[in-house]
Amino acid sequence: MAAESSIGISALKRNRTVVAAFWVLGAIAVVEVVLAAIALAPRIATGMRPVNQTSTAASPATAPLPPPTEEKVEPIPVAQVSQPDSRPQDLTPSPVRDALGENETAPSFRQPQSESRVNDNPSLQILYSNMKTTEDGSKVLNIAIKSRMREKVEVPMVKVQVYFYDQDENGEVIPSKAQFIPKWLSLPVDWQEGKPEILEVRYISDSADPGLRFYGYVVAVYYKGDRQDCRSDPPVLRKKFDPKYFIGLDET
Repeated sequence: MAAESSIGISALKRNRTVVAAFWVLGAIAVVEVVLAAIALAPRIATGMRPVNQTSTAASPATAPLPPPTEEKVEPIPVAQVSQPDSRPQDLTPSPVRDALGENETAPSFRQPQSESRVNDNPSLQILYSNMKTTEDGSKVLNIAIKSRMREKVEVPMVKVQVYFYDQDENGEVIPSKAQFIPKWLSLPVDWQEGKPEILEVRYISDSADPGLRFYGYVVAVYYKGDRQDCRSDPPVLRKKFDPKYFIGLDET
């Protein structure tokens, strides 16, 4: 009887262990199902949205982009530089050598002829030029020149050239060989802004060729080699004998 009792107790314990194991396995299965449901909940919710909401949300990403437009690039205009007058200077008129008289020690200032051009913003300007005849038959040319620079003008860099012309019996105009005397009337010549400097040039008629008669003159003002202003009387002289746009300070 004792042996049967111990066998029954062992079987009962085995049954309880099996039941407990089933409960544990069932609890683990339930927990796994719950975790899987939680993980799949967002996907299920997305799949259950209305069709119109899904298409609306997807439309911005799937809408075709407009084709890119090509921007038209306008060409940049190239500034045009006027070319210097390259006509040969076959005539040698008689100039006034320097605005301050003979100055052999003035420094030479040269630049390539291809870079010479008309000065659009001159530093020096001719206010007026007029010629009158004196009692002894000589002709006197007065030229008023004014500085337009706010800074100080470098006096040795200023040059004034005057060209006289005569006309022969055939009506041909040629450079004059007559003598002339230049003199500044507004001493000291310092080229202060607003102060006109007066240059007097006396044309000695007795020294001219008797077969020629006086025709006119051309005046040109230079600063640092660049032509600043130009006058002529009669005006046709400037067209026929246009002074250079650039000269060296040692050029006569």
